[in-house]
Formats: sequence, structure tokens, C-alpha cells
Amino acid sequence: MTAASGPGPDPVDALLSAWRTELPDVLRPTTELSKRITQLAGALDAATRGVLPDSA
Repeated sequence: MTAASGPGPDPVDALLSAWRTELPDVLRPTTELSKRITQLAGALDAATRGVLPDSA
């Protein structure tokens, strides 16, 4: 029996891979988490803008 594999690489994985190669000194233990939160925030913003009226 083989272990189930998770989802494939995503844009954050690609970004972190590039940074490991080009800018390894900028990576911190929280870099991956903060980039994933930023991606999630952008997706949530886009989704809510399509449903909720603009309150400005």
C-alpha cells in the first residue's frame, strides 16, 4: 500500500522554490504561512466583492 499524496505544487510553492534559489537569506520560518494567508485573503476579497455591495 502506498501513502496518499496531497495536492500538487501551487503558486506559493513555486514562489518559495524560486526564493530558495535566488534569495535564500530572505526566507524566514513564517514566510510560507504569511504567503499562504496573503493568497487566501486575496481570494476571499475577490469572492466577497462579487457578492457584497461596495460600502464606500
